[in-house]
Amino acid sequence: IDGMTIFQVEGEETPRPLPCRIGADCLEDVQRLIDAGEYAVKGLIDALGPDAVRVEVASRERELLLNVNTPDDFERACALLRSS
Repeated sequence: IDGMTIFQVEGEETPRPLPCRIGADCLEDVQRLIDAGEYAVKGLIDALGPDAVRVEVASRERELLLNVNTPDDFERACALLRSS
């Protein structure tokens, strides 16, 4: 099965939408959501429900799932990687 893989951080109620892996078996679901005007990855996670594979991440490792959208975010990520 080439479905979706998402990260679930210990102690958090919902999985992280990004980063994730969206496999070819999800194509019909992705197309249906796009056709409906739904572009959020969270919508795909909700649509797939228990079929999405959740990878458990310990709370101490949550920093590894950095959100890098800005130059400042990128610098913070680089600093974290240099320190490890």
